[in-house]
Amino acid sequence: MFAVVSLLLAAAAAPAAPLDDVKRQQLADAVLARLAAKYVFKDKAAAAVPKLRALWTPQTLAKDPDKLALAKHLTADLRAELHDKHLAVYPVEMIDAGMLDQTFDPNAPPSAAELADARAHHFGIVKAELADGVAVIQLDGFPSDSSETRAAYAHMLEPLAKAKAFIFDLRTNRGGDGDSVLELLSHFVPPGVKVLENTFLDRHWDSVTYKVDGVHLEKTPIFVLTSGRTASAAEEFSYDLQGLKRATLVGETTAGGANHNEFTRVAGEFAFSNSVGTVRSPFTGTNWEGVGVKPDVVAPVGEALEKAKKLVGQAHP
Repeated sequence: MFAVVSLLLAAAAAPAAPLDDVKRQQLADAVLARLAAKYVFKDKAAAAVPKLRALWTPQTLAKDPDKLALAKHLTADLRAELHDKHLAVYPVEMIDAGMLDQTFDPNAPPSAAELADARAHHFGIVKAELADGVAVIQLDGFPSDSSETRAAYAHMLEPLAKAKAFIFDLRTNRGGDGDSVLELLSHFVPPGVKVLENTFLDRHWDSVTYKVDGVHLEKTPIFVLTSGRTASAAEEFSYDLQGLKRATLVGETTAGGANHNEFTRVAGEFAFSNSVGTVRSPFTGTNWEGVGVKPDVVAPVGEALEKAKKLVGQAHP
């Protein structure tokens, strides 16, 4: 599995649960140990750990009355120190069990839980319709890559193949699997195009488009709708198409989460999202971490769809 895991969980809710001082300190120590061992930027982790340890004293941690408050406290400090939006602590019940303690492996197939989740959410496809010659596709996530996901994309695109333009609505898309991003991109970009470079502590690989089953729409104009909630893998889709000069982005600057992350159970009752990999665009030489993807045409989130339709009408009457 190759995933740029969603930031959706940041907005989830969890029941309050009481804590004692021992549990608070166990959590802080476990997060710092995991950060030191696995964070993709070793030098940054080495500099951050003593600073965070100095912040997380028994006195400061005691101010958090329950699990959720403590998790939010540690998350805020991690992000303030390292400027990485994939760093986070959660009460463990907020995280799907299938995502916990999974070592990031680009070649691993999706788990049964991940496949079930993809099916339950219709492979992230909220809407796919053709009106006045324009295909509008709303995606709320990029599910784990699988033969079923690939078939769902091909099935979605087939009746839209004659559209004069595509509008992808990612305004509420919080991310998912980067391999599924690559699959969808490969319907719109020629095979053999490197769109992203992936670096982990122990390995490196490139994301390269390939020949896919189904329709190939390499010349059809694309518009992508973005907002401040557009995150992670959805940002990758937007950033790649923008870098290729293959799409016009309409809306607002995105959330700004680019790194690859893993969820690990820590201190028994919590989960730690740690960035274990990073990405680099061959088009820009950098990525969107902390800055987001900036639209080509700025529009309020509620007006982005109509703005994109007007742009299609002007360019392709």
